[in-house]
Amino acid sequence: MARNATRSVRPVRVVSRRLFLHAAICVGIGASLGGCLTPIDLAANAGLGVAQTGTSIYAQGTLQAAFNAPMDRVLEAVRSVMDELQYPKSFEEIRDTAATLNFTQTDGSVISIRTRRSSPTVTGLSIRVGFWGDPAISRLIQEGVSERLTKPVVGIETGASK
Repeated sequence: MARNATRSVRPVRVVSRRLFLHAAICVGIGASLGGCLTPIDLAANAGLGVAQTGTSIYAQGTLQAAFNAPMDRVLEAVRSVMDELQYPKSFEEIRDTAATLNFTQTDGSVISIRTRRSSPTVTGLSIRVGFWGDPAISRLIQEGVSERLTKPVVGIETGASK
């Protein structure tokens, strides 16, 4: 009887070791591929409302946000914020659906800002400050962009009588 009890326990132990090994491998692979997906992609795949104004995620040194505004307006807001904060622009590349702007801090590190057109009226924004990231400066930039996008656009009539 003791012999049967030993046999029934042993396969469970082997199975639990295999499960642990498979879980460890999956976690290791997932951790090594973590840089392949941006938080905005993960949030979109999870069904979160990323396109809501003011929604942002800070993960792995990068702040991701989305704005209910065309990419051109978001780029104008980014340039305005960075001019106000006195960060000199060191690089700019603008394409149809994406743009990259780099600015230089006084210590020589780079602030990289990327935009991605999700639709004609929704634009994703990615901000990375330096190599490790800086959540305070990233949020300062994001809040400045958000403030500029909520102000009325000059030259557009609102329907009010003059």
